[in-house]
Amino acid sequence: MTAPTIAELEARVFENPDDEFVRQVVGDALLEQGDPRGEFIALQLAIARGDSTVEQRERALALEREHGERWSTVRGAEQVEHRRGFPWLVRTRKPAVSPAWATVGELVLLGSEAPGPFLSTCSALRSLERVLNLEGDELREVATWKTPRLRALDLRSNLEPQHAYWLVQVPTLRELSMSATGPAELVWLAAHPLAAQLELVRPRVSFTSSGVDLRPMKETPAPFVTRLECLLGFSLSVEDDTLVVHLKAKAQFEDVAQALEPTLAVNLPAVLKRLRVVAPDGVVAPNEFPALLAKRFAKFVG
Repeated sequence: MTAPTIAELEARVFENPDDEFVRQVVGDALLEQGDPRGEFIALQLAIARGDSTVEQRERALALEREHGERWSTVRGAEQVEHRRGFPWLVRTRKPAVSPAWATVGELVLLGSEAPGPFLSTCSALRSLERVLNLEGDELREVATWKTPRLRALDLRSNLEPQHAYWLVQVPTLRELSMSATGPAELVWLAAHPLAAQLELVRPRVSFTSSGVDLRPMKETPAPFVTRLECLLGFSLSVEDDTLVVHLKAKAQFEDVAQALEPTLAVNLPAVLKRLRVVAPDGVVAPNEFPALLAKRFAKFVG
């Protein structure tokens, strides 16, 4: 009986991208042929299992830098990063259908060409979890994608009501990043059915000019999101009756205090009973707050 070719073994990976054993079989077959890609697959599988050494991780990076582009068979890819020995993150301007897309989990669109026609017809997108750099008008196509694991979308434009309508039709969606001209987008999104299924929202918006009404976030069937993250150095979450502010750096106290002042001054007393600020090194005691927070919000701090 003739042994299967490398192409035939790879086809089995594309049919069953979650099967680690099939990937290992491909790596072993390549090792027997003296192909360095076999070593690369074995190294990346070890990394994924969490039992690799620093030297092995450095070796895997060196192999990918030297051979990664040549090893990828994803059509239309301009840049590829591998995981578990096969393409995982792909940056592209004009994707084209190929079986190798089956292992791709993250897609970054580099141009303005709408990806819909490709994605809506590519049945190989079994592993796709994240798509970055979408235009809002392209989201109509998102609802037609055959992507059973699509979890996160990143928009380079604002999110408008009609976009949210389309996204409700993607039941696996949990994370959303978008631009926003101000807090108003968050207010209507909080009252939209889409909010109930989201776990993380990342608005690229400044809160310094006006407050965000937190009441819709509390009144939706589920909390607005597990975490509302502002890409300015902090995130917000609601835990029972407490608004929790998570700082990315302790030095950002003053900036965050200024950003939160209009929101907390207007909404916190009526909506939430406590305020807690958490720095990267743990919970920040009230007496460590800058004067602005300490004076205005001392009675709300638990």
